[in-house]
Amino acid sequence: MNLLALILILFGILGVVGAALGGSAFIIAITIVYLGIGIGFRVSGRYLVRHRRWALIVGIVLASLALLGSVLALVADLAALILTPGRTIGLSFAIAVIMVAAFGQLLYHLNLGFEAISAWERRGGTERERGFEPIMAQPIDSERPK
Repeated sequence: MNLLALILILFGILGVVGAALGGSAFIIAITIVYLGIGIGFRVSGRYLVRHRRWALIVGIVLASLALLGSVLALVADLAALILTPGRTIGLSFAIAVIMVAAFGQLLYHLNLGFEAISAWERRGGTERERGFEPIMAQPIDSERPK
């Protein structure tokens, strides 16, 4: 989630810089939305490693907004493809498809996080636990056969 946050923040910054150099108001609005979503992912990701349920909900809401924006971009690109004679599927269409797939997969994995947090709470997990804990080898009590 942190990598996606950084990508969206960079996308937002590049869009704002491009818009400042002569872009439209629509492009500025879209990039500011993605910039905000990226910052939100970064903040919720920090609390998600601490097993905060609210951070999971914030991540799902942000991923849903990003998915909606990506689907709208995909539909707009398809409409331009249909309405513009001689236009071929380009890079923007491929990026939109990849973004829709990425945000869809992110939503799926975030929804699995509810069960993971519940299992962590049932087990009595501590704040210091992160990821997988190593399982140490236990000594065998019986003697070796002779």
